[in-house]
Amino acid sequence: MIWLRRIVQILFLVLFLHLFLGTMLHGEGEPRGPVAFFFNIDPLILVSAFLASGTILTGSLLALVTVAVTLLLGRFFCGWVCPLGTLHDAVSVFRRKLPAGMWHRAVWSPRQRGKYYILIGVLTAALMGVQLAGILDPISFLVRSTTTVVFPALVVVCDTTFDFLYNQDPAGISAVSEPVYSFLRDHVLPYERPAYAGAVLLGLLFLAALAINLWRPRFWCRYLCPLGAMLGLCSRTTAFKLKNDPSLCTGCNLCAYNCRIAADPHIPGGWHNDECVFCWKCKEVCPTHAIRFRFEWPSLRPPRPAKGNGKPAGQDETR
Repeated sequence: MIWLRRIVQILFLVLFLHLFLGTMLHGEGEPRGPVAFFFNIDPLILVSAFLASGTILTGSLLALVTVAVTLLLGRFFCGWVCPLGTLHDAVSVFRRKLPAGMWHRAVWSPRQRGKYYILIGVLTAALMGVQLAGILDPISFLVRSTTTVVFPALVVVCDTTFDFLYNQDPAGISAVSEPVYSFLRDHVLPYERPAYAGAVLLGLLFLAALAINLWRPRFWCRYLCPLGAMLGLCSRTTAFKLKNDPSLCTGCNLCAYNCRIAADPHIPGGWHNDECVFCWKCKEVCPTHAIRFRFEWPSLRPPRPAKGNGKPAGQDETR
């Protein structure tokens, strides 16, 4: 499941990059084709746009599919689909190179409720006609950062590198580099170098959002993400649940050390289903296989009455 999740994450990240290039090269910033896909499956964009304008775009109804899947399976969108979440996971891998003393056991904290207050603020602002979702929503934040910071920086690096190879021509490499550069200019690079006001500030925020994963994995997802908060509310009654068998759990806390979202899988009966993004890491590292995931459908039948004569325990039958 872990490898399946990684493959799915990579596929959605590649789709996002395709989405992004289509926007930069052809749409003048207007989402179209695959570009609109991630916005259309984002419930926060759907709700905030409806509160702000009172209208719903037809494509945005795809967000209801995300809500339905979340009600059934939990916050799979955060752990399997969200491209910003994938970048957070990628940066978190570098924590393995940090000293062991910098590792900590991920335990749920009341501060993780902060994202719910941010969600309330975003929706309240939308009611007043202010679209904060365009800033704090993870898809919007990633698109904005990639458009104004990452892509322009890559364009500068690419132009500088190929100009150097053409002018210096070490070992006649320009015979190879120029056809590559021509292909990039025709299919990837814009004709003019893009530049945006405020790019430095946004770039620092984007780098900070990624770098802080070295201190707390998925910091954005734990404490800040309003979309994660909305999906967390939808997943409180999910039918797909984590079970920690207390008869098998040895209290080693390996699952807690490897939980990037601090969902408390190490506490039998204390798992936070509204936080878990189903990365399966806790199940992988459990040495006694105490952790498992399974569907647990709510029972619609009344509880079976206890066996006996129906009299309270300890009551003398002769009285």
